[in-house]
Amino acid sequence: MIRKMLMLLLVAAMFLAATSLTMNDRDRGILANDGNPIWNANNFLVYYSVIKSQDVRRITSYDLAIIDSLGVSNQILARLKASDTLLYSYVSVVSVEKSDTLKTGMMEEGDYLHINGERLYNTAYDCYYGDILSESYRNILLRIIKERVVDRGFDGVFFDTMDDIEHLSDPKVRQAQFDGHLRLLEQIKELYPNLSIIQNRAFNFYEQGAARYLDGLLYEDLDYRSHSISDYSKETFDSLVSVAKEFDNVILAISNENREENHAFCIRHRWLYYYCPVSNNYLEFEEGIDNVYLDHEADASPDSGN
Repeated sequence: MIRKMLMLLLVAAMFLAATSLTMNDRDRGILANDGNPIWNANNFLVYYSVIKSQDVRRITSYDLAIIDSLGVSNQILARLKASDTLLYSYVSVVSVEKSDTLKTGMMEEGDYLHINGERLYNTAYDCYYGDILSESYRNILLRIIKERVVDRGFDGVFFDTMDDIEHLSDPKVRQAQFDGHLRLLEQIKELYPNLSIIQNRAFNFYEQGAARYLDGLLYEDLDYRSHSISDYSKETFDSLVSVAKEFDNVILAISNENREENHAFCIRHRWLYYYCPVSNNYLEFEEGIDNVYLDHEADASPDSGN
């Protein structure tokens, strides 16, 4: 009887082991998402071009990928999701790009951020800013997040452009926009508690309270030298590290120059690192200098999912 029970237990254990091997990390995360998934990542990339079939192997060589949901078909996305790579979709929090017809089609005059009665305009990127304090504008963002991130099965969302608002000259406007940003983060966690969030820069907002809702902070335009030659940068660095530790966040970094030195800096401080020159603008792949094995051979699958 004991031998029979042991045999039954052995068979059950083998079944559970086989099940766990066939269940990918994404499925396990849905069942038990108690911790920060980014802690399992050793490297990442950012890639905003349209993803073709031959790009899948390259992207899934990384532990985490930040991509544009609009640049990936359902067929290609299914192949990306079948891997263990964490997938984050780009979402601009405040910029209202003319090319984003979904967002621009929902915008009303009151959804734009106004300064002295005029819409705030970004000349560098030829776009206006949304007013994140506006409930109506936040609802627009929530719809975009639902349709482009949640419904498509991404692991998380990557928030960009809040750093632009942080540098506004009027402190009252900055604070109001920060309050709106916090409310958006609260709403996301109420609706999608397991959705992972990475924020790009906006360091003051991060330190003032955004960190508690995030899993990661991206330090774009890292320059390792600034932390040794500038007291302000040293204080910023120390503060970011302290807040990240308090809220169990992972810091990721991108530089566009001094590749080896910045990479060494990130290794020393246990940050994830990616290199992207200004001329690239995340539209081409870069050779990795981390531990990622990059297979240059084209994927054997047919190029039918473009």
